Amino acid sequence: MKFATFAAAAAGEGITAFQQWFGGEYAPKFNGDLHGLLGAVMRLSQPVPAGGGTLDVAGEPAVVAAHLPFHALLESWFVTAEDFRAAARVAEPALRARGTRFVSYRVTPHLEKEPRIAEAGADGSRTGMTFITPVTWLAGLSLTEARRHWDEHVSSALRIHGGLTKYERNWVDEVVSWSADAKPVDAYADFSFRTRQDFVEKFFAGEADLLEVTQDIANFIGTASTLFLDDAHGIYG
Repeated sequence: MKFATFAAAAAGEGITAFQQWFGGEYAPKFNGDLHGLLGAVMRLSQPVPAGGGTLDVAGEPAVVAAHLPFHALLESWFVTAEDFRAAARVAEPALRARGTRFVSYRVTPHLEKEPRIAEAGADGSRTGMTFITPVTWLAGLSLTEARRHWDEHVSSALRIHGGLTKYERNWVDEVVSWSADAKPVDAYADFSFRTRQDFVEKFFAGEADLLEVTQDIANFIGTASTLFLDDAHGIYG
């Protein structure tokens, strides 16, 4: 089973200091000593690439402030949900004590595009940048309809978003734990690129592509946000 923990520095805390703590002290708690842990990777936020940004056309989903900003993402794989809960009971008190805003999900990943081994490189590195888009479904839309729309959106996304080395959709099956100031989402998409410039130049080839995607997602996405992350840092596995 896959789990995702999004975390943000407390108000007034420096982002760099938080990321150093998260990577140096919190993430290592997922180091193989936990029962049922199969693997874990961490990604840290980075600035929006120059020339890139969020969608900016009429009808785009509203951005919810409580979704942003997140400064770290820890994705982990456990044998069972109870194994993850046991890990959370050990690790998450440190997040709460620090005043960290966070939310942990159990998700089902749908890998739509993965790089060939040759593209990954000899060291196993697969991406230069990851673009995460947490979303909530359109109000009043049933879960079945929301997921049908997202399934049908895949073919358009693969055709339009050039430069992708990876495209993965993650359904949120359960919101496992959260801080009081976090607003859970329904899903998140993971777009990876070899370079930041590939995102800027190839995510949308032109205004027609941007308009097509925006009008399509308006049928099923109510709110959305954006998060730019660096390459995955292997924690375990």
